[in-house]
Amino acid sequence: MTLARRLIAIVEVSDDAESCLSLAKDLVARGADEIWLKAGENVPQVRFQRTISQMLLSVFVPVVGLCRSGGDRIAVDVSELNSFDPLQQIRAIAEEMGQDSLSALVPVSKTETGMWELVVRPGYMGTGLDVIGMVFGLVKAGVQEVILDGAVDTGLLNLFYGNLPVPLVTLCGQADEEHVLQMFLSGADAVAFYQTAYLESDFFANTKSLLVKNGFPTRLT
Repeated sequence: MTLARRLIAIVEVSDDAESCLSLAKDLVARGADEIWLKAGENVPQVRFQRTISQMLLSVFVPVVGLCRSGGDRIAVDVSELNSFDPLQQIRAIAEEMGQDSLSALVPVSKTETGMWELVVRPGYMGTGLDVIGMVFGLVKAGVQEVILDGAVDTGLLNLFYGNLPVPLVTLCGQADEEHVLQMFLSGADAVAFYQTAYLESDFFANTKSLLVKNGFPTRLT
């Protein structure tokens, strides 16, 4: 597991690269521990890769590309692997890119029966594949970080707490300091935030202060 708990800012790459860079620098100055880049609608892959390259030279925290290219690490969306055996594809990507560089993004949803299943975007359609088994399979396939995306609750995190040998990240749309604390108390190693452009200016600092008060080490800002 990671020693310091991480707060991650997700920045959507648009046609305005300078605006993306400016936002990323501001978020790091406010306390973001990593910047994750997500391609906006209709943004060409070459422009996305160019923005990643510029970001690596402009900010001094890890940069992750939410795709199969660029950054200090890459995060592969498991639901986008068009294969009957996504774990086999993950193994192939790990061999190609190197295990240390590979994270897996796992979109999840809870069914009416209480099972957590892998879902496919857009629409978050269920696949019937059990998320618990999928996550442990991803680790065996070479993934060095698991990212859960969806309406993740403390119950799901508790299922992995103490049993997962790699960092566990949850994506969070709720910028509430107490909610974030509960995610960490339930076993998350990091929390990543969408809509980072709209976060309160002192959100990261206040959240880190709360984490430190509850015994969690964080990166000083």
